[in-house]
Amino acid sequence: MIDIAAITTSDLGKLALDMLHLQQQVSAANVANAGDDQYVSRQVDFQTVFDELKRGGLAYKNSEALKARLDNVDRSRLSDHVVALDTPGVKLDKEMANMIKNLLRYQALLTGMSGYSSISKMAINEGKK
Repeated sequence: MIDIAAITTSDLGKLALDMLHLQQQVSAANVANAGDDQYVSRQVDFQTVFDELKRGGLAYKNSEALKARLDNVDRSRLSDHVVALDTPGVKLDKEMANMIKNLLRYQALLTGMSGYSSISKMAINEGKK
């Protein structure tokens, strides 16, 4: 049986942090190019990353097989999941809202991962401080 809680908070969490970091970089590039009418805004297509994982099959027999699949996601190729939007131009208000939303997701994910780590540490120490 797969220990999905351990996988979600550690391995998928790390991948999600990497993707959120990439989205922040893409949004910053969009804002930096706001004055160029020919620039086409970009965004990270999170779904393609998880589709890539599913192509390997999320119906793994055990947590070790799924962890191995997550470890093999090439972090240097995450930028392959950046896609251009349909029309040129940058909408600054939309980009700023996306950056704030992304920041809140990043903070929430870090808080969740920290909480999981604290619970794990307490369990290892048998509830002792």
